[in-house]
Amino acid sequence: MKKVITLGCIIILLFELTGLSQTHVYGVRVKGSKLWGYADLEGEVFIEPAFKLGFEFSENGRALVVPKKGFELIDLQGKVTDVEVEKLKVITDPWSGIPEGYTDGLLCIKQNNKWGALDSDGKLVIPAKYDNLSIFSGGFAIAGIDQQFIVVNKSGQETPIRDPALKAVKHFSEDLALVKGQEGKWGYINTTGEFVISPQYSSAGYFSGGLAWARDQNGNIGFIDKEGNWAINPRFSAAKDFDAVSGMALITFNDVKHYVNKEGTLSTFEQTSKLYPFSDGLAIARWNGKIGFINNNMEWVIQPKYTAARAFHNGYATVELNSRWGVIDAEGNVIVEPKFMDVRDVKLIH
Repeated sequence: MKKVITLGCIIILLFELTGLSQTHVYGVRVKGSKLWGYADLEGEVFIEPAFKLGFEFSENGRALVVPKKGFELIDLQGKVTDVEVEKLKVITDPWSGIPEGYTDGLLCIKQNNKWGALDSDGKLVIPAKYDNLSIFSGGFAIAGIDQQFIVVNKSGQETPIRDPALKAVKHFSEDLALVKGQEGKWGYINTTGEFVISPQYSSAGYFSGGLAWARDQNGNIGFIDKEGNWAINPRFSAAKDFDAVSGMALITFNDVKHYVNKEGTLSTFEQTSKLYPFSDGLAIARWNGKIGFINNNMEWVIQPKYTAARAFHNGYATVELNSRWGVIDAEGNVIVEPKFMDVRDVKLIH
């Protein structure tokens, strides 16, 4: 079995000897290489750049990578994991076309033109028998077989969705899945396949922080709770999902972008040329060509000094300064000095 060359042996020994319950890792590209490897919050590269693409590690310590061709799985030591399928194929994001990688501890794969899922050990725990399969979230996914939709849990147990008129079912978020009814309206089902909110919206989003955006029959967008009640009355022309940490969502009202909180109060931030969605409690803001971060009180938490940045995830953001990327925490402390050519989001490994 081919092995990936690894660096930072001391770091790996610490993983093995101290039995750390969690760590943070992220993908990196280093100077002089177009390939991806992985680094830790000390800024040490512990898996040498060897992949055309390297995706985020799962919470249980497996990452999907693209070597010279095809896909492989590696562990935190960079070792290739044997898998129970040949010529690994995976789900891609419908908008970007980028492979999803692990979600909720499982990797959706395709074998013999059917879909199933692998666990972190490369075992086929969800048989490849479905015509389609969503990503897993909260222990559940939506599968399709013989023109019927089914709720599947991580043990492979199935619950048929008995409404034969459904046209589409999206993945779960906070235990509810978007469904499209016969008349093209959207509603939500729970993990037992039962309607919680009947199809009635011309379009709708995923639940986050207990609310989801939805568009009424007049074309206006508001936010509903998990019983289908309007928590924020429909009056917007566009909206993004709520950030559960900050309690804020980005919306468009009268052709102007604002933030809205769960009480429906609008806020804006004047010192930026563009508003960005909140993530993990903070939002990117741009001022005089530089990027910083603001909180839900519309205050600078991290002053604008970076040339580029990615949203916060798991308490950290990746930022660019002088054409190099590093890592900062939510107080703006520099955790990894900018030195990499490119980086991905920081992932928490349990």
